[in-house]
Amino acid sequence: MRSLACALAVAAVAVAAPDATAAASDAEARRAYVASWASANSQARGGYVGHDLFEHFGPIDVGCRIEIDHAGLHRANAGRRRPPTISWVYADGQRLRVDPLNAPRMNSLFAERPALCEYVPTGPRNATGEVALLMVANSPTYLFRLWLLFLNKLLFATDAGLRPFVWVGDLPAAARSPTNPACLESLEVRCRVNHTAEGCVLARGRARCHMHPNNPACAERRLFQSHYDGQSPSNHLADVSNHYIKMPATLATLAAPSVGGLYYEDLDTVVHWPWRGHLPLKLAEHRNVGRDIAFPSKDDAETGRTQWRVKGSKYYVRDTPAGRAFFARWFANRCTFKDQYS
Repeated sequence: MRSLACALAVAAVAVAAPDATAAASDAEARRAYVASWASANSQARGGYVGHDLFEHFGPIDVGCRIEIDHAGLHRANAGRRRPPTISWVYADGQRLRVDPLNAPRMNSLFAERPALCEYVPTGPRNATGEVALLMVANSPTYLFRLWLLFLNKLLFATDAGLRPFVWVGDLPAAARSPTNPACLESLEVRCRVNHTAEGCVLARGRARCHMHPNNPACAERRLFQSHYDGQSPSNHLADVSNHYIKMPATLATLAAPSVGGLYYEDLDTVVHWPWRGHLPLKLAEHRNVGRDIAFPSKDDAETGRTQWRVKGSKYYVRDTPAGRAFFARWFANRCTFKDQYS
């Protein structure tokens, strides 16, 4: 009996050892990930050794998690609705609790030190383990402004088996200028910024908005109608805006040791319920190993042909050299108020 017990004990140790080794390796990779992104001006951030794409950023907190303390959807006993509350739990164990009342005081904190954190639900989920759903907000105030849409995507990600990541933080002031003046020579920019007649004649549709401010088709592109917490709109299309925070957020998420790919969704998008039809489609791009980057396209109603109408509101990228390089170039070649493509 003693020899059998010893044999079972040795077998148990032999089985457990690989798991313990893997756990230790994962913990070390996580510590290295947190340390590299918390180091201001670190050239190792995102794995781009020798070329710091984030030279204007200070420390960035990663490896943290967010917790929904109160969803703000139900009334308390007295009939008053409890405000939504969210907590950031950092890698060192510190906790920051934010609600709509103290959010304005927290905006500057996240502007100076962005945080990319994962939402881990307390209940069971159909997790893939390696595919993320990324959302970004330039401030806690903006996150609460779109709170219901944020919750919508958290629930969808949980059911779809995606890991929700949320970046909260602004674009540094030093990174809000075009990196190459040549990018301002497009027809649309020439029309909107320089008001050249040639540019406005050649450019189509909404590119003529400055010359025809009363045109209803132009209303959606008038900058003063946009909402930018923590950054005053200059109403000048040549200035780079915080739309570009999605690029560093994407690279920071892909740099996480256990992430193999991600889907990005603008915070103001919504997944329609019931979303049973969306679930099998959501992982299709990740499973298509022949493609590292995918943007949705749109079929033209008149011709039936697929049109190249790429938008930065949603995309998929795989954690590969080609996928990371695309978003690195996109950020390095930032130009104009809206996010342009590399």
